[in-house]
Amino acid sequence: MRLNPESLARSSSRHPWTVVGLWVLVVAGLGFASQKFLADSLTSDVDFTNNPESKQAMQLIEDNVTGEQKDTEFIVVRHDVLPVSDPTFEQYVRGVQQHLMELGDKTVAGDVVTVYDALEAAGLRRMRTTDPPGVLVSIQLNGPANEEIRSALQAAVDQAVTSEDASAYQVQVIQPQQLFTAGTLTPDTLRVDPPELVAFITSSSVEIDDPDPIGEISFSSVTEAVRGAIAAAGGDALAGPPLTYFDIAGLISTDGRATIVSVPIVDTEIVTVERLKDAQAEVDTPGDGFETFL
Repeated sequence: MRLNPESLARSSSRHPWTVVGLWVLVVAGLGFASQKFLADSLTSDVDFTNNPESKQAMQLIEDNVTGEQKDTEFIVVRHDVLPVSDPTFEQYVRGVQQHLMELGDKTVAGDVVTVYDALEAAGLRRMRTTDPPGVLVSIQLNGPANEEIRSALQAAVDQAVTSEDASAYQVQVIQPQQLFTAGTLTPDTLRVDPPELVAFITSSSVEIDDPDPIGEISFSSVTEAVRGAIAAAGGDALAGPPLTYFDIAGLISTDGRATIVSVPIVDTEIVTVERLKDAQAEVDTPGDGFETFL
């Protein structure tokens, strides 16, 4: 029999399962060979093959300014009904965080960060209000809030957010408990270490999520101006930098029912990603309303 495509096709049609079996053996053999002999050469990392100036500059920045920058994976946690601010949601995400940390330093390169870590530092369970719509700036002090400190911070904010530049906004520097009466906040909004003061920013005409409102300054820009004014005027009275809603906004979906967990990883090898997926699968319980995605 001459070896040509026509004869191979006829032979294959007469023995189809033999041909399928041979292909399975070939593919399995190639897979084994690549794992056995090429494991050190195959990688999902993307990098320069030489050392250009851009790479040298990045290395200098890491050496002298930022420290080594780690690759990061993000796990999305979502619930059908519960908002991120719900304690049950937090408990679930903390479980995910704990499972990821237990992978150890062969997989995880640093702290696994959730939105609740930022909220804990702020002393609040949420930093956005609905009635009226507004955002909060958490002001942690080294001591109890008194009228002198509050007045000084209010004056600094009034100077930074003038009626000429931001006529659509109202900013109050107050104790968070003062928002209980109007129902804007509830006692369970406060965490174990609540802020002594908050800056409450509202607007009658500007949407919180509008990045470029017509004829007005955006909510995020006004909030950043308020933060800057408080940081400058507060000085040594502040226990730390003021935290704002926009510091955590990127960690929560617009519908409020999903958040992300940030995981710094040792490398981007497939085995590392598989370990993350295994940890994610361990906390998934069908029927509880929660979903996690890597």
